[in-house]
Amino acid sequence: MDNLLQKEIQRLKIMLNNVPAGIEVYDKIGNLLEINQKGLEIFGVEDSQIVLGINILDNPNLP
Repeated sequence: MDNLLQKEIQRLKIMLNNVPAGIEVYDKIGNLLEINQKGLEIFGVEDSQIVLGINILDNPNLP
């Protein structure tokens, strides 16, 4: 992957994890793809691997 694109991805990940609000990214069928640190705190989860892949339509009250 192009170095400039890698830097931009890293910059966006840093921003995502430093926003003072929970941010979750889902695919079109409702699977959790990404969650930031504040989102983990809101759900009381320490490791994102615990919730990644959970479907919001099957369980709207993660985790």
